[in-house]
Amino acid sequence: NPGYTQDFGHFELIDTVETRYSPNCINMVESTNTNPKTRIDVMWVAPDKPGSGCILIRTTLLQHRDVWYMDDGGLTRAICEESTDEVESAPLSENQNKCCACDEARYEVSMR
Repeated sequence: NPGYTQDFGHFELIDTVETRYSPNCINMVESTNTNPKTRIDVMWVAPDKPGSGCILIRTTLLQHRDVWYMDDGGLTRAICEESTDEVESAPLSENQNKCCACDEARYEVSMR
């Protein structure tokens, strides 16, 4: 939708040999080949501005042309914006500022 402007974040490709952005669907990453895989790596970058709430990261696995999996078990992951209260958002001491997790998470989908 050309008039759609809300930012829900975006994927960044890590391995452009094995993955690409889908030419048919915005915010979708797909494999570049049909070689068997046990994983693909992408990075999801959160929106710059707070207030987006939760997003769903959905995985579809294609085993054969007529056999595929979608929305099963762990193939959909909800990631929600963290809410803070006044106590949590109080200024940190100098020692507390030195520790940073960099807002990064890794999820793994195992294919068998």
